Amino acid sequence: RWQWVPILLSLVIAMCLSVMHWSGFMANFHVQWVWLVVMFWSIQPVTRVNVLPIWCVGLYLDFLEGSVLGLNALLCLIILFVGMNYRKMIGSLPLWLQVIFVFFVSIALHSIVFFVFFCLGDDTSILEIGGQSVLNACAWPIVVWVLKSYVFDKGRY
Repeated sequence: RWQWVPILLSLVIAMCLSVMHWSGFMANFHVQWVWLVVMFWSIQPVTRVNVLPIWCVGLYLDFLEGSVLGLNALLCLIILFVGMNYRKMIGSLPLWLQVIFVFFVSIALHSIVFFVFFCLGDDTSILEIGGQSVLNACAWPIVVWVLKSYVFDKGRY
């Protein structure tokens, strides 16, 4: 009955972490927390995340980041599609293989971002794509551990 509460709470926390201001070296290299949380909830067998709420989360993230309107919404829908279509395969993989999978999905998503910004005339470094993808892959075990320990192990779901 209250299945949406942990999903909504984790997405709100992920959005807050995504819009935190970093300075210096970390300004260009940051973890895409919303992408990771959407991937986590899309591969869980007991959850039903729908297209419309995830699209709204992506649009809201576009507003928060001041990004191209609809870019994060599209990327969140791609993550949802990949996660739900390969739910059984990804869920049965050990964590280190999930990290590699998240790395390659992140590379693909950052390539879409790079292409959009390239078409708009913005200069984005290829190094940023690789660096952010590595950071996303390194953050995946943290997301899995926190969400599984809080939501599933405590019997809240």
